Amino acid sequence: MTIQQYKQQLYDACKEHSFFAQQALDRYDAATTDQERERARIDNTQHLAACHALQWALDKAIDFEQQLKQAKIDILNKAKERIKTAIDTYYNSDGGGYYLAEDALDDIDELIEEVAE
Repeated sequence: MTIQQYKQQLYDACKEHSFFAQQALDRYDAATTDQERERARIDNTQHLAACHALQWALDKAIDFEQQLKQAKIDILNKAKERIKTAIDTYYNSDGGGYYLAEDALDDIDELIEEVAE
């Protein structure tokens, strides 16, 4: 499941609980006995609580998605920086002006290991 699918499921579930909370509120207004009103009030409270919990989870998923995007950007920027350093180093040390792709791959592998830790 992707983050987008997860967020959509949270949103849909929250929307559903919101609908049920409104139905409970309508039942409360139409209730003729204290017992009916109490049951409708409890249902409303439960559905609203579920909706708030789902909204909190949705907010956390959005935060996580933003952190993940930033982490990817940071990794790419660091890889770019290391590749540029490698190009400058190889150009200056060899005098021939060429760049070894294998060394750039090693740099990227090191970045992946850093992120994995």
